[in-house]
Amino acid sequence: MKERVRFAPSPSGGLHLGGARTALVNWLLARQSGGAFIVRIEDTHAAESVEDSERAILGDLEWLGLKWDEGPDIGGPAAPYRQSERVGRHTEAFETLKAKGAVYPCFCTPDDLAAERELAHKAGRPPRYSGRCRAIDATEASRRVAADENHSWRFAVNSAIVEIHDLVHGSVTFPTERIGDFVVRRSDGTFTFDLASVADDSDMNITTVARGDDHLPNTPRHLMLYRALDRPEPRFAHLPLVTDASGRPLSKSTGAQSLAGLRSSGVPASAIVHHLALLGWSPSDAREVLDLEHLIDSYALTRASRASAVHDPARLRHLSALHLRSLSPELLAEEMEPWLVEIPLWLDRTVLARAVSSEIVVLGDVLGIAHDLVEPEMDDGARAALEAPGAVEALVAAEQALGACEAVEEVGSAVRRALRESGVSPSVGMPAIRAALIGRAHGLPVEVLVELLGRERAIERIREEAAGHSSLE
Repeated sequence: MKERVRFAPSPSGGLHLGGARTALVNWLLARQSGGAFIVRIEDTHAAESVEDSERAILGDLEWLGLKWDEGPDIGGPAAPYRQSERVGRHTEAFETLKAKGAVYPCFCTPDDLAAERELAHKAGRPPRYSGRCRAIDATEASRRVAADENHSWRFAVNSAIVEIHDLVHGSVTFPTERIGDFVVRRSDGTFTFDLASVADDSDMNITTVARGDDHLPNTPRHLMLYRALDRPEPRFAHLPLVTDASGRPLSKSTGAQSLAGLRSSGVPASAIVHHLALLGWSPSDAREVLDLEHLIDSYALTRASRASAVHDPARLRHLSALHLRSLSPELLAEEMEPWLVEIPLWLDRTVLARAVSSEIVVLGDVLGIAHDLVEPEMDDGARAALEAPGAVEALVAAEQALGACEAVEEVGSAVRRALRESGVSPSVGMPAIRAALIGRAHGLPVEVLVELLGRERAIERIREEAAGHSSLE
């Protein structure tokens, strides 16, 4: 079956990890089946700038590589793809429910409903609407509606048990006596998430609804609406919520780190995709690096966990380092370039990428290394290395060795040989040479630093430090 799946974010800023994981799973279901991945913006009650947030969401998805087949920016056969533009379709669904007698007007005031909740609380019962307006005579209800008395519209829930065959949780049952008659149209004329979501998913021929399991309690209401509207029901897959280490669900309101924040720190998109896939799912093989292509072949909801998925920042950093190491020097150089826009071009990006691939955890780490190469600032460890007995001799020996080298491949062995001949231990000489080159006693191998700096620049820095410290002796 070719899946038609949707990702339906609310435009309240860019994506965080929980929303991105939902988008990834839907995208994989579409690609595995040769179907369609749809983005629908649920902006009916957005309080913030919808345009800016929509742009941020689409930008995050595109950066992750999750390109959509239908959406608000490119259209499609089920357009429009903004919920606020679909109110006419919601109204049609509502009128169908009215014509079937599946809904009734509710005249209860907020104070009435608050009083009911208080009584339920005192009695130890879950809050549930009593249904008292359902008992109002139809003629009387129509008269009060015609008189423009303030009212909402509720779906009349019939006594039964709703069973959900969830692709993650298996069979889940909900006694409708615990649900209560629910609102489908508010007193201000707007439609609730339940009706709007069902109408939109039905119009777009969504085959599988994959979303967080915080939506599982909504699903019996949605199934009742599908059945009352005589529309085909999709399959449902409720994914475990993504939490922090304390078990608190990640969300924008609780300060979950955004994809934009991770991107700006230099975590590569491929590492985030890998991390998202492992949130509530385990692969069947021991492949070290998972990418989108491999996930299309291997991801299966049958291996999804029912337990909450814990976001571990340390694991994400580990995956970030793995993915950066897996890139060729040429590709890594391209990824690093946004962090190097102010670094002069004499510093060869491909050589730098080859040198730092095993040293950096996020792309942003390269900037510090590049600054040390271009504008070194002596730290305390470097000063101590240059003041150690034998340091000046090591610098003189290194200068002479570099001057005699004809190829960069010879630098390492030539410098070590020169240190031995001058009687200076490498444990003293190498930190001193490195300090002269980049202002740090520890870091990349000296031969790599010489390759990055160029032989002439390296000799000049070593000569200057040797002269400066010789004059102090």
